[in-house]
Amino acid sequence: MGRKPLEIDDSTLRGKIAVRLRKVRQKKFATQQQFADALVALGVQTTKSSVSYWESGRHMPDIETLYTIAELCNTTVQKLLP
Repeated sequence: MGRKPLEIDDSTLRGKIAVRLRKVRQKKFATQQQFADALVALGVQTTKSSVSYWESGRHMPDIETLYTIAELCNTTVQKLLP
């Protein structure tokens, strides 16, 4: 039996960013692993677990990583931030 998905509190800054990150990631990458691999190829030191933490609101990527995510997903940092 799998774990119950963590509910994201989208009333917080962290939660809002998490929701937006998940949406932009899902448009281009089917899995968190594929997304993490693409970020690593661009020089970001990350893992699938980090992506999972970002999308659950447990952690937030640093600003440099947000810029790389925006570039990779053909969006802007402004659209990732509330």
